[in-house]
Amino acid sequence: YKEAVQVVRSLKNQYPRDFLFCLEEANLRKDAGEGMAAVGAYREIVADNAKPGYFAEARLELVYFGLGDALRGQRHYEEAAQAYEQAAWTPNAGPELKIRSLLAAGECHDLLGERQVAIKDYQGAINVGPNTSRADTARKRLRNAYKGT
Repeated sequence: YKEAVQVVRSLKNQYPRDFLFCLEEANLRKDAGEGMAAVGAYREIVADNAKPGYFAEARLELVYFGLGDALRGQRHYEEAAQAYEQAAWTPNAGPELKIRSLLAAGECHDLLGERQVAIKDYQGAINVGPNTSRADTARKRLRNAYKGT
């Protein structure tokens, strides 16, 4: 991962407005176990995207999902749930990402003891893709609160 991060950072320095290089650096940092560095990289993408015309085409749903994963890995469940929910409701987010995001958000809310909010997220995941294995997991979570793995 270290070498891959260096390569992507080099490309990102050459092409700072290339969304994919920025996203890939954040993803690599997350996958390498650099939780808070990944969180910072994802948040930097969100901040840069707020600048008019900075990225030609950003896929913020992927950024928010990665941010949710990175925050969840650091046990920042409240912020993770918010990021997952943003991923789910970002325009153009596909159904699979919506389902995954809402399921993960619900699990974070359960870990925080926010059962009613978790139920809402699980039901949202089921509504988006009722005939999926993740919807089956969401139904299971509706019956029994998620306690962690």
